[in-house]
Amino acid sequence: MLSRLMPGILVLGLSYAALLAQPTTLRILALRVEFQTDANPATTGNGRFDLSFPTDPYQIDPPPHNRTYFNDHFLFARNYFEKASRGNLLIEADVFPRGRDEAYQLSRQMGEYNPNTSPQAINQGVAELLRDAVMAADADPLVDFSRYQAVVVFHAGVGRDINLGFDETPQDIPSLYVTSSFLQENLGIDGIPVDGGAITIRSGVVLPETESQEGLQLGLNGILVSNIGSVLGFSDLFSPSEGSSGIGRFGLMDAGLFNGDGLLPAQPCAWTRLEAGWATSETIYQAQGDQFTVRHAGSQAGTTVFRLPINEREYFLVENRYAGGVSLDSVQFVLSQNRNEFVSMKEALQTALPGSATFSDSSGVLTDIDLPDRGLPGSGILIWHIDESVIDANRAENRINDDPDHRGVDLEEADGSQDIGESFEIVSGGAGSEIGTLLDFWFADNPADVFVRDPAGEFSLNSIPDSRSYLNRANSHIRLFNFSARDSVMTFQAEINFFQARFPEDIPATYGPFTSLKTADLDQNGAGEIYITTASRRLLAITGSGNAPDWGSGDPFSIIDFGNSAVMMPPAVVDLPDGRRALVLLNGDSVLVAAYQSAGNTLERLYAGQVTGNITTPPHAEVVGSGNAGLTSAVFGTDAGKLYRLEISGTPVAAVINELATLSDGIKYVLRPDPQSVLAVTTADQVWLDGATFAGLPGAYQPVGPNAFTVNAAGDMRYLVNGPVESSPEGGTFPIDAPPIQIGTLNDNSADRENPPFLAAGNNKLLAYNANLTLRTNFPKTVYQPDREVDLPFAPLAAQLSLSGTGQDLVESYLVSDGDGLITAYSADGQLLPDFPLSAGETLAASPLVLDIDGDGDSELAALTQSGRLYVWDLASPYRGDFWNQPYGNALNSNRQLPGQTILGSGNPAADLLPKESVYNWPNPNQDNFTFIRYRLNSAAEVSIKIFDLAGDLVANLTGTGIANTDNEVRWDLSAVESGVYLARVEARGGGGSAAQMIKIAVVK
Repeated sequence: MLSRLMPGILVLGLSYAALLAQPTTLRILALRVEFQTDANPATTGNGRFDLSFPTDPYQIDPPPHNRTYFNDHFLFARNYFEKASRGNLLIEADVFPRGRDEAYQLSRQMGEYNPNTSPQAINQGVAELLRDAVMAADADPLVDFSRYQAVVVFHAGVGRDINLGFDETPQDIPSLYVTSSFLQENLGIDGIPVDGGAITIRSGVVLPETESQEGLQLGLNGILVSNIGSVLGFSDLFSPSEGSSGIGRFGLMDAGLFNGDGLLPAQPCAWTRLEAGWATSETIYQAQGDQFTVRHAGSQAGTTVFRLPINEREYFLVENRYAGGVSLDSVQFVLSQNRNEFVSMKEALQTALPGSATFSDSSGVLTDIDLPDRGLPGSGILIWHIDESVIDANRAENRINDDPDHRGVDLEEADGSQDIGESFEIVSGGAGSEIGTLLDFWFADNPADVFVRDPAGEFSLNSIPDSRSYLNRANSHIRLFNFSARDSVMTFQAEINFFQARFPEDIPATYGPFTSLKTADLDQNGAGEIYITTASRRLLAITGSGNAPDWGSGDPFSIIDFGNSAVMMPPAVVDLPDGRRALVLLNGDSVLVAAYQSAGNTLERLYAGQVTGNITTPPHAEVVGSGNAGLTSAVFGTDAGKLYRLEISGTPVAAVINELATLSDGIKYVLRPDPQSVLAVTTADQVWLDGATFAGLPGAYQPVGPNAFTVNAAGDMRYLVNGPVESSPEGGTFPIDAPPIQIGTLNDNSADRENPPFLAAGNNKLLAYNANLTLRTNFPKTVYQPDREVDLPFAPLAAQLSLSGTGQDLVESYLVSDGDGLITAYSADGQLLPDFPLSAGETLAASPLVLDIDGDGDSELAALTQSGRLYVWDLASPYRGDFWNQPYGNALNSNRQLPGQTILGSGNPAADLLPKESVYNWPNPNQDNFTFIRYRLNSAAEVSIKIFDLAGDLVANLTGTGIANTDNEVRWDLSAVESGVYLARVEARGGGGSAAQMIKIAVVK
């Protein structure tokens, strides 16, 4: 039983596995070396191979340890890898010297190769042993190093590879795969020249003649095939830093190498087999309770691994591992009853499975087993959580599972307890689970307590363990359930209903880099297309089919190619006077109008022109009127300070560009506050509005809405055009990373219809502001918990989504995304929606968007990563196109939701003028030298605030805003206020009455 033998893994060196081009046949040169005879009690043996005769028929790897003995171990390795690789890898080994009992003689004693003074000294000794062994073999004229791809050195004695606590032989030599970098670090060489310098040996494996010693029987098979795995480039899956297990008994590259007391090493786990190309996975993107059949890992045909994507960098792997119907651990335990010692695994195999295990008649070595996974603690489905970002970051150092809290290859233990890699006392409840147990498998009737709880027997959002992503703990929407009984062929059911059919779609990198996403229904078929601008000349379009519409381009994704220029500006889609729709594209100094032509199912180029300077803004379009009387226009600016308007009118359609103004500096933003007005902001932060010029907000982002609301990175905010308030009491409080948006379409039953909020995002917070620029109740929302500094580089979005995730309980919702692929959403009153957060797993190329890509009336959410993976998630909510569901608000890029100026509420006289529950201060106590006194009015009023200390002395006298049907705030500056408790009296007079409320304020300095 491995748990008895191996409570931890002793790591004294690091195996830096170099990825090799895997040959069909791996030819191995095996060298036997022995030391000068010694009587050192700190080493096992006397420095010579044990060539005695066996006395116990059930002894594992009995002597004599001669050439036949090692040949038979390689026969096991050949059989093992032929099964594990599905015949893709053959092992051929030649053992030298050729004499049956011969060995190359080293000039030093064994202990000199492990002085045991420091890890560095031990590593140097192992490197010297490989060097000396190779040099000894190089003197043998029968050895031709050029015939081999790998070198394995077997030395006399026992390996220092098992940590059993007190070590009586600390100068035994640890087994190791020695790489070129290891040789460089420890000997100052990157290889060992042989054959007269014609060949350089840059790596090799150092192993003992046996792993058994007094009171402990362990086979050599496991550590031999595991190190061959290192030669092949397999990553170690334990934690070198912690010296602890990473995946336990369930994989060759961890504790599984010692399964069956080292006789029966586990097969490589699903991830390793996929990496090696020995298995292929079947990917499941959508499932509606479908049943899937998975054959055991040793099957030579059929699906043995399923892959369930979470995001671009994370996924689950599902495999079936089958140990057969006999528990060898149980057999071993039963046979040991009434004996003075624990019986060997060899006796258990020959007793219970005489026809399944083949032992060599000449050496006693196990040379074959019918099922490589016979040594597992049981059978069943294993679920692996793979994080390629961790793997990529740590693969070079061979530490992909070094962090026990975030492994690159992690087993989802079905018993709900993350025991693998832990350390338990022998009397504790977790003892024996550090390297895995039967309860870690997923199968019907798993008796683990957590497995049978609600939700019983499933792997899902709410199970333990759960199916969330590592990144942001996002909801993967993966549910696996109804696992069958343990067998060589098993079934499970899956429910993955969040990906839109045919997505995610990978867009080749040759089209990128990608610069923006837009959506519109250009062909008016009821389904929105996704438009992607790129920095490599093209405009791409994606439909619900996962490809570009068939509009005659002949390209799977691109619909327009601008030649040598780069498409940088998001397009606008406008209605034409003749009833068609057209793309307005701005690129460099070029303007293109392309209309969809239904008769030929093509794009017709209506207009192409050029302007002075490089265009710096998207087209901001308006459509006024319809038919022959209709006028479609789009304004834009250039770095030369030119402000232009493109006008499209008439039937047949004609287009013309007019210059509106020349400004003194380049133009960075434009806006149509209303259909007749044009506003421009220059690089010098000057504002031009219909011919008038005035100072803007320094460093401001794109203004939005009919009052041209804008913010800057410091959190300052301002209306540029006739705002209802001059400033915000919270200005400068929260940093902001992206342009704001204005929400003008709320739920029909919203009491706040007349006071639409603005949304902004920055430094890990989603901010919702009332029209008077006070924070809405329940905001800000902290995206990552606990709070930390995180950029939120994209403007938020708004959509109508389901509060319950069922398509019912529809609420106005706000979506925010970070640079790493997180997308999360909150209701207007601050509740996290059940379908969120979502994760794309990689840096987003542009802001996401909400659309109806398949015309079914439901909403979909689309996001594009920098590497070109386009995700489209299917949301259970009716689609409404009048929300701010994409960058710049809509297909017109209008950056405006409401026509005309925002009108603040006249009030609700029937309600209390100043509701008690609406009066409070925040934060309380203060965190900086200020606090906000907040209150809500149901009628317009005059507000005064008097603040007293506990002695009754007046400390401050403030005047508050008095806007009805919204939250009002007053900022109290605490820089000259001492610590203590204060009383604030908030009094409102208006609507034919008055009201006052008292609150306590704590000041802490």
